[in-house]
Amino acid sequence: MKALRISALVLALLMAAGLANSAYLSGRCDRWTARLVSVTDAAEVSDWDGAAEKMSLLQQDWQRHQCYLHITLMHEEINEADTLLHQCALAVTRQDEDALADDAVQLALRFDQLAELERLSIQNVL
Repeated sequence: MKALRISALVLALLMAAGLANSAYLSGRCDRWTARLVSVTDAAEVSDWDGAAEKMSLLQQDWQRHQCYLHITLMHEEINEADTLLHQCALAVTRQDEDALADDAVQLALRFDQLAELERLSIQNVL
């Protein structure tokens, strides 16, 4: 009976850790998306210095969480988001609003996909 209690406790703790990870990652992705929106908003009004500053902050925030992301997610998913982030930064450097808009949409979708990978759903369980 004691072994059953221990097993149930371990299962409950693992489920709680999974839910906490999902909530944390969703929050991070929401913050990155909000930062990305602020970059595109600055670019739309031709505030390229502001866009560059905000892009730098987004990149720093992204880099700060790389260790966590590499532990919890598949590396190819992270690499795709990283590539899109660099493309957005390059578009800001070139002051190319059209390229930034296209890349930012793709990056925002990638952030949503990263969060979706860890959400508790029947797709992720099966």
